Amino acid sequence: MTDEVASSPTESFLDSRDDPDGQPRRAREMPLLLHSLIEFGELIRGLIEATKPKLVIEIGGETGQSAITYLAAGAEEVVCVDPMPTAELTERASNEERLTLVVDHSLKCMPSLPPSGFWVIDGDHNYSTVRAELEAILERASSEEKPLIMLHDVLWPCGRRDLYYDPTVLDDTAVHPHRWDVGPSILSETLEASGLVGSGQFAFATEAGGERNGVRTAIEDVLAARPQLTHAIVPAVFGLGVIYDLSAPWGSEVAELLRPWDRSPLLTRLELNRVSLYSRVLGLQHELERRTQQFERQARELDAQIARLRSERLAQRAEAIGD
Repeated sequence: MTDEVASSPTESFLDSRDDPDGQPRRAREMPLLLHSLIEFGELIRGLIEATKPKLVIEIGGETGQSAITYLAAGAEEVVCVDPMPTAELTERASNEERLTLVVDHSLKCMPSLPPSGFWVIDGDHNYSTVRAELEAILERASSEEKPLIMLHDVLWPCGRRDLYYDPTVLDDTAVHPHRWDVGPSILSETLEASGLVGSGQFAFATEAGGERNGVRTAIEDVLAARPQLTHAIVPAVFGLGVIYDLSAPWGSEVAELLRPWDRSPLLTRLELNRVSLYSRVLGLQHELERRTQQFERQARELDAQIARLRSERLAQRAEAIGD
């Protein structure tokens, strides 16, 4: 028996006996920070297969790769709403006839969107927008239609702190004081220059927590008046939220699919460790940049001193020659 096991082919999961470096090689190919909804690809495909939606409406399309995932899993059509689509998303929409791109803010075009049983919210990660999107989706759903809604970024840093791509599209009363030049860090309770800084692309509310602040707070407030809805959280890659009605024809299947992942203690620890390590990387990068700027400033000061000394030396020589 031992000889048979030793001589039989081994399953290749991340590596194998013949390819022991498979795991580190794959790790090197991954980005430093996993941040995209497509990282939940296997779970998303399971949800699509369970609910069998004809149409998926996605708010916030990234590169369009997630839309391709919905189509590959069985959705007949995808409508993607994005006010500032990437070049990749625009190209995918032009090449895929089943993918329709709506270039607009979600809150402006929601009334004109077709009915759908499967929604994805991954656009503006702030309370006002997410709550309005959820209310619009749930209010338009009929008693027979029970939509499934996926939301990204329900955990840190946007779970309890608003993020704004364009706060000017919101009412002034819906926007918290915010900053563009600093960002949240696991290592601090305040925004830091060494945190997740948007570099002008997005801003974070200066304070976290409290009322009307953050994606998960919006979800909680919407569901408070709808006790029939279930809210699962997959605590990985900034958090995936799934809202659904257990009484839907596919409700039990979805519940069983999400059960191992919903608020998993192991996944929670891994996510906390992941964002903690990344915050430390950002801190080291910031410190390196700070010291580099300091050394460059000192080098410029030394160059200026050297230039002055050379000038003084030349002046002294000229004076000595003159004498």
